[in-house]
Amino acid sequence: MSGEWEGWIETSYDGDYEIPEEALHTDNDPDSDYTRMIGNLHITQRWRKINIHFVTYTSASDSVGATILASDGRWPTLSYQYENQPDSDTPKTMSLHHGTTNLELKKDENEDDILEGFYYTGNGRRNHGKMHFKRVD
Repeated sequence: MSGEWEGWIETSYDGDYEIPEEALHTDNDPDSDYTRMIGNLHITQRWRKINIHFVTYTSASDSVGATILASDGRWPTLSYQYENQPDSDTPKTMSLHHGTTNLELKKDENEDDILEGFYYTGNGRRNHGKMHFKRVD
């Protein structure tokens, strides 16, 4: 799973901070209850260690624990817990928080590697959403 991944998150966030236009993904639907934002993953995977670094326009997060699950007949799944640190110029409602992500490794119709799944945040934020990334290297 090592490499660079580009895509989006679709977040339930509906707080006092208006998400800047440049942070929005081109597929964002302003009439949806969810906001689609640009996101990038950098995954470093070794035999005994994996690190996931996730970046959006307003914050960055790093994995604090991760597991790759593989079962017969199912897509391999990357499950990880993270700590998110918002940029210093965001409101305090965007404070440091923890969450969980589950992403399945799949192939799209062009046989490109895709990671897609969901995330949710812990107490204080209580956001959730979908995630979708395509390998770019």
